[in-house]
This record gives sequence, structure tokens and C-alpha cells, in this order.
Amino acid sequence: MLSERITTLFALLQCNNTDIARFAGCSSGNISKLKTGNREPKPTSRSIAAFADGVYDYADYENMLSVLAELCSAADTGRESLIPALIGWLYETEAVSPPDSAVTPKSKLLLERQRQSFGERLDKAMTLLGITNGQ
Repeated sequence: MLSERITTLFALLQCNNTDIARFAGCSSGNISKLKTGNREPKPTSRSIAAFADGVYDYADYENMLSVLAELCSAADTGRESLIPALIGWLYETEAVSPPDSAVTPKSKLLLERQRQSFGERLDKAMTLLGITNGQ
């Protein structure tokens, strides 16, 4: 079952929902729904692709790619082989290739917002609220 596999994965990587959510570009609530079994998307869905990318990036950041590759029986620690192996392991199937574009319009908007500087975001908020610097 997907939720049990995610729990095992998190224990192995010593991470939590928030850690993976940061790297996956989504909320920790989305990760929680996967982990508890409240949401079980198809292995070829964009959300699982984003989750697998987040797990990969977290493992890379923590220097645990070799541990992840061993768990999933991946040929190597490269993204192209490890992510399909991870998705296959999560669903207890053969390696599954994620969709060509794991970035949904919502996540593109999130990435765009992250690229804006604090000053740009503050300026937009002040303009929307009609607040001047003096106020």
C-alpha cells in the first residue's frame, strides 16, 4: 500500500512531510494526504511525479541518494533511473516513468512567486491594499 511505503521511506530518510513538501513545491498537507492514504493518485500522475522529485531532491540534499537507490533497486543514483524506480517501488510495480511535464500550471505559478524578490511581493501587496510607504 502506498501510504505504508511512504511511511517506510520517510523513516529511512529521517524526514517529515514538511521536508519533502519544501522540495516538492507543495504543501505539507498534500504530502500528509498521501502518507495517510486519504489520497492515492495513479503512479503516472503529476502529483506522484512531483512527490518523487521532492524525495529525490531531499535525498540529494541530505547525501542519501545511494540509500534511496538501494531501497528502490535502482541501477544508479541518476534522476532518470532513480525516480522511475522510486515510483515503481512506491506502487510495488515495475519502474514507472513520470509524465513528461511534472509541472502543473499551479506549480508554475508557485515557482514564479518564489522567484520574485521580497521587495517585489511587498510592492504588489501594498499596491493592492492602497498603502503607501509612509503609512
